[in-house]
Amino acid sequence: MLSRQSLPVVRHLLQDASVLCLGHPDMDMDVHVYLDSRGCTFKCIDVYQHNGCEEVVNLNDAADLGQWDVVLDHGTIEHCFNVSQALLNAASAVKPGGHIFHSPPLTVINHGYYQISPCLFAEFYKANGWEIQHLAAHYGDKSVPVDGSLACRATVPLGSWLYCIAKRLTDAPLRATFQEKYS
Repeated sequence: MLSRQSLPVVRHLLQDASVLCLGHPDMDMDVHVYLDSRGCTFKCIDVYQHNGCEEVVNLNDAADLGQWDVVLDHGTIEHCFNVSQALLNAASAVKPGGHIFHSPPLTVINHGYYQISPCLFAEFYKANGWEIQHLAAHYGDKSVPVDGSLACRATVPLGSWLYCIAKRLTDAPLRATFQEKYS
């Protein structure tokens, strides 16, 4: 979720940028006012309209979402049954040189269909030629960096979230991957 905890992690990306938000962000402030004050253009998509500003898009299906400087997945893809298609849709919406921010739960029981492991983002983005700029478990005001490899196993408290920022370096088509240990 885009929140007081995650905003400091992504704030540097949210200046004079085109921003696509997957799902409507839960913030203590009006996200439209905040992004407008930073010179950003903003579009929000979701499976239905929560606040009336969302364009209705089902991320379970292949979707052309356009090209954006920043895509904010503040806890949306784990609610899609077809999580791999949702991830491909989200990443495909990032223009070369742009960024994506994911913040799914790591240890929030029954929050969504999936608890996403760091290795998914690390391996998916590496296989597709992206640069991981931030990958960490966050809980409260604490942050524990993880490298996404199977050698980096960690125990984190209940209520932990995974924050990932990845930068798209090329316009090469994206592909689904297998976990590296099986490749």
